Amino acid sequence: MIELVKEVTTSLLLEFYGQTLTGKQREVMELYYNEDLSLSEIAENQKISRQAALDSIRRAEKHLAGMEEKSLGCWKNTRHARRRPVRLNGWQREVKRSRVARGSGKNPGGMGG
Repeated sequence: MIELVKEVTTSLLLEFYGQTLTGKQREVMELYYNEDLSLSEIAENQKISRQAALDSIRRAEKHLAGMEEKSLGCWKNTRHARRRPVRLNGWQREVKRSRVARGSGKNPGGMGG
């Protein structure tokens, strides 16, 4: 389970910060995390050794984690910001329910028609 979380997180960091990687690193990461290719398949595809593919992935993972740390959690903050509308919508539904229960309809404070 922890490994799955790491893979998903790395894939999302790749989406968010991928443009900061070299073209080769980005391509290897895309193949590994998004296309689910093995190290051997990547090595063959990129005409590099399996070890070179692994080294590239490790360097890129370290770079992406560093970018998230240096940017003070931009990806994490963006992720939480995307959830806020859902929370607000839930809050709005609750307010509407309580108004209806009080018989005040849609108007705040029960004023007007």
